[in-house]
Amino acid sequence: MGKLIQITGLPRSGTGFMSVFLSLHPVCVAYHELITKKDDYKDFLESELLTNKFVADCSTYGYFPNHSYPEAKKVFLNRHPIRSKDSANKVFNTNLQIDDYVKHLNAIDLWIANNKVHIVDFNKLFNVDTLKQVWFYCFDSLAYFSEEKVENLISMNIQMQNPTETITNGEILRKIKKQLNTSLCQQ
Repeated sequence: MGKLIQITGLPRSGTGFMSVFLSLHPVCVAYHELITKKDDYKDFLESELLTNKFVADCSTYGYFPNHSYPEAKKVFLNRHPIRSKDSANKVFNTNLQIDDYVKHLNAIDLWIANNKVHIVDFNKLFNVDTLKQVWFYCFDSLAYFSEEKVENLISMNIQMQNPTETITNGEILRKIKKQLNTSLCQQ
């Protein structure tokens, strides 16, 4: 059975970048916002763990109780909520308010208090030394870590500047919000 890695944070905190970064490991398969792609994503994750040594679920929902796995390595990408909100509003053409984040921040605080979580400050995320620490935490080794590949990845400045039509029409945001609201109601 493989090992699960959960990377999570508020929207626009670097979860997409982390899915690409962790995919640099030759025996890790990483998914970004899997919940938006598969209704049965939990079953899908479990089946992936049967065939892969490492599986990374990089998302904006991993800190909710129904979506957190006790045995997973957990990484939280800590971006200031106002910066996260402003970036999401700009990129996704939405009008999220800081109040929308308060319930999420409370859930995050509880999740961090009840789990061993490696916290990465967003302002230090795109740094080779920071990513080396994340790699070691996730894989318990620096095997396969390539500074050259990581520097190239950082220089690509991977982020969603031109969202696809499904993102701009709000479909993905609606799916995530629905899942998050369902999770909050079940707490």
